[in-house]
Amino acid sequence: KRKSILTVLAAVLIASSLKSTQYAKVWRNSKSLWTHNVQAQPNNAFALNNLASTIWLEPRDNYDQVMELYRKSLSLNPYDIDALSNTATVLGIPYRNKKDWEEALKYVNRLRKLRPNALRVELLTTSLYHSRLRNLGNNYNDDDVRVVNELYANIVQRDDLNVYKSEHLARVYNHYGLFLNRYKKEYMKSLRYHRLAVE
Repeated sequence: KRKSILTVLAAVLIASSLKSTQYAKVWRNSKSLWTHNVQAQPNNAFALNNLASTIWLEPRDNYDQVMELYRKSLSLNPYDIDALSNTATVLGIPYRNKKDWEEALKYVNRLRKLRPNALRVELLTTSLYHSRLRNLGNNYNDDDVRVVNELYANIVQRDDLNVYKSEHLARVYNHYGLFLNRYKKEYMKSLRYHRLAVE
């Protein structure tokens, strides 16, 4: 009887070891984990969004693959805040072209309806418009500058801005300072925000 118990225990240990080895390959890194999840559940919006975000962080150009995953994720769950934010960021912040930027703006506007006045959404909106302005070169107009200035001015006056991580807060101040210097020629105000960025 004791021998049969030991045999069963040995079999369980071997089976567990084999299973652990299989899962170690899946859990090797974020990409392998989310790839496995998408293969197991191809219509899981959460897994699609996370796989897209993981691939986007890779150093190679993978824009088309990432956008395909984000768009599929949003087709399954059009109200997913993270997927909307990630898609708008990938589409709009690098400002590849006007068509992508307008699509990004569509996602940002959906975010603004879902989370009115949310800090994260307003920061994304500001980054999107500032990115577009920079990429217009010298072909911008007064309205382009006015919109970005209003967005930054609203953000830096928010009471909840201090809950933002210090490195992100520094980036907001720095970008606003750069904007003021380049587009508004408000050098002293620009300097004040650059100083806030390094405090």
